[in-house]
Amino acid sequence: MDTFLNELGFPGLLILLCGSLWLLMKGADWLIDGSTNLARRIGVSELVIGLTVVAFGTSLPELVVSVQAALIGKGSLSFANVIGSNIANIGLVLGFTAIIHPLTASAPVRQKDTPFAVLIVFAFLATLLSQQTNAGDEWIFPRWGGGLLLFLFGIFILRLIFFGKEEDQDDEPHDLTMTVAILLIIGGSALLGLGGFYTVEAASRIAMNLGISEHVVGLTVVAFGTSLPELVACIVGARKKMVKLVLGNILGSNLMNLTLVLGSASAIREISIDKSGVIDSIAMVAITCSMAFFLMRKKVPHLSRRVGFGWVGFWIMYMAYTGVRSLG
Repeated sequence: MDTFLNELGFPGLLILLCGSLWLLMKGADWLIDGSTNLARRIGVSELVIGLTVVAFGTSLPELVVSVQAALIGKGSLSFANVIGSNIANIGLVLGFTAIIHPLTASAPVRQKDTPFAVLIVFAFLATLLSQQTNAGDEWIFPRWGGGLLLFLFGIFILRLIFFGKEEDQDDEPHDLTMTVAILLIIGGSALLGLGGFYTVEAASRIAMNLGISEHVVGLTVVAFGTSLPELVACIVGARKKMVKLVLGNILGSNLMNLTLVLGSASAIREISIDKSGVIDSIAMVAITCSMAFFLMRKKVPHLSRRVGFGWVGFWIMYMAYTGVRSLG
């Protein structure tokens, strides 16, 4: 695989990047059509499908990249990928989606899913900050912290299994057979995983050739590449006015990124984080809290176009800050 990619050269990597983006768009379209039809057939709400099936499908690139990086000892890339992806999911993806179509959160999102997301990010940050090394300039995310995150992932899934059918039942008609819907979900997830993997490989190799550090690549290029499935899925969902699926996708993806993806990577091998990684973690917690504030407020719509522009602006400025920081 490495030999094949190295032989492509710069023009070949650009072509591979474009082809991977097409796979992401087609995969997102299949996944959304299949999952929403399946949800209506088996009596599960659009929100729960967004929190689980769509969220897992769009989180596959993060899972593949982070576990692969952990196995070869590149834990900082795993960590930066997850933190950068979560920042991008809210700042870029949810922000851009709100610009296209203002979003209103349902009662389960406001009362259950959003508070749980806040609980998880603070549990993550508390674990990280409690593990500062004696040198004082490095922190460790331990293997037991990975186990804790995986335990929280299990609680998240169990809650949906036992209480998911009570949340926002949808009575809209379905126009696909169950077999076709399942095939679209499987095919869409496969295209997203494949497209996300090659997007990251092509983009990261291009960035490496330009002399960008591993942490910065993980936080920016790789995080952007692995957030593309969420971006495409949310744009498609917004175009089809599937608000509950869009919010479920972002909340579910961010929850899975922290619990399943980072939990799996850090359970394999503890991860060393420097000061910049802690700053990025605090930024991720801050933007998650801002999302919680807007989703839980009583004003409708909860995510207006003004909020969307603000988040996109924050993401652009933070990426610019990251770039400047890497030069320092």
